[in-house]
Amino acid sequence: EALLTRRTVVRGDLQKGHRRFEEDLLYTAGIHSFVFTPLILRGAAIGTFNVASNQPESFNVDAVLFIEQVALNMTTAVANAQAYAEIQRLKDELQRENVYLKDELSTEHHFFEVVGTNPALTNFGGSPAAR
Repeated sequence: EALLTRRTVVRGDLQKGHRRFEEDLLYTAGIHSFVFTPLILRGAAIGTFNVASNQPESFNVDAVLFIEQVALNMTTAVANAQAYAEIQRLKDELQRENVYLKDELSTEHHFFEVVGTNPALTNFGGSPAAR
């Protein structure tokens, strides 16, 4: 629900009222209240930050606001980690391309041979008659 609605979902007491299937599983596991907060990154819900308790009514308004603040910081951390990973991937790709291009220049095109065997270049700096 938190992912679909992109809103924090708070359940104060799972013992009361109708429970969804997932909530029934949580209740069976001993959970009586929870807060599920979506992690929104660039407009997309990428996951949730969940806090649960085995006591009913464990999360007041201040606790929910704090959990939402933690979720916001987590989203920023995820965004930074993704950006770092992308930068590292691009850096690695550039490194591979650089190695490939250096190999191409030195082996396939033999530029060093051309410079070394070209008479006009090998005689450069000599007497005008030699040119």
